[in-house]
Amino acid sequence: MGIFVKATDGPIRRIIIFIDGEYLRKWLEKKGKTREEFGFKDFSNHLVHNCFDTLKPGLTTPILIRTYYYDAIPDPSYKEGYEKQTEFHKYLNRNFSNYEVRTGNLAKRGKYYVQKGVDAILAHDMIVKAFLDQYDIAIIVAGDQDHFTAVHSVKNRGKNVYGVYHADSYSRDLVNEFDIGYELEDNESNFKVTEKKEFKHKNVKIKMEEDIVEE
Repeated sequence: MGIFVKATDGPIRRIIIFIDGEYLRKWLEKKGKTREEFGFKDFSNHLVHNCFDTLKPGLTTPILIRTYYYDAIPDPSYKEGYEKQTEFHKYLNRNFSNYEVRTGNLAKRGKYYVQKGVDAILAHDMIVKAFLDQYDIAIIVAGDQDHFTAVHSVKNRGKNVYGVYHADSYSRDLVNEFDIGYELEDNESNFKVTEKKEFKHKNVKIKMEEDIVEE
């Protein structure tokens, strides 16, 4: 069941959030936090609140349909990494009713592990759900150029796409393709609105509550 964020007299706008899990994890690591310490439910709710409060306060009724979290699973032969990742995904699915984890593979390349298929799954879901008219607005937490084509395709279907990214890692072309961009700041859990195309920041900060891990 979706979450109504605020009741108004305006039309309902259906929202789905798409999170690039690896991208968010790297931002959290930079802040000195782990995924388990992060308040995922608050994060989703604040994204919806803040987008609408900033853009058209009181004119619409946003409803969060679901948050999709995209990540990779190591091969079971890498026992420690496999168990840690699957346990975290179970934690998300178990503790947050509107979250659904979607996974690709994590393949070893020399000394390192690289994701395979994760971006493709996210792009597929964004585009298919847009064509099936399952949402009005997509909020994507990502900054990689790989997501540009999916964002462009969804906009061509008549949907709005709002993006959330962090300043240390983003594609300028992708950010300019967002209808509205929100910057994740490194010192606080808040967002800063960015103007489309001109790539300048408005003087608007929207503070999140303190991150809380739900039991």
